[in-house]
Amino acid sequence: MDTTTTTIGIIMSASISLITMSVGALLWADSRYVSAETFDEAQASTHREFSNIRKNDLEDKIFELQLLEAPSNLDKAKLDRYQRQLDELIRRD
Repeated sequence: MDTTTTTIGIIMSASISLITMSVGALLWADSRYVSAETFDEAQASTHREFSNIRKNDLEDKIFELQLLEAPSNLDKAKLDRYQRQLDELIRRD
C-alpha cells in the first residue's frame, strides 16, 4: 500500500506540475502577442505622427517659398503644390 500511495503522489505531483507549466507557457505566449485593438491604436497614433511631421515639413517649405522676393514660375508651382498637399492633410484630420 505504501508503494501505491507514493506512486499516486508522484503521478499527482507530476500532473499538477505539468498543468502549472502549461498554463504558465500559455500565459507567456499570449502576452507576447499584441491584441488587434492595441495594434490599431498604435497604427493610428503612428499615422497621426507621420501626418503631423508632413504638415510641419510642408509649412516650412511654404514659408521658405513665400519669403522669396522674386519667385520663379517653378517656385510658384511648388508653392501651389505644397499648399494643396497641406490643405488635403488638414482636411483628412
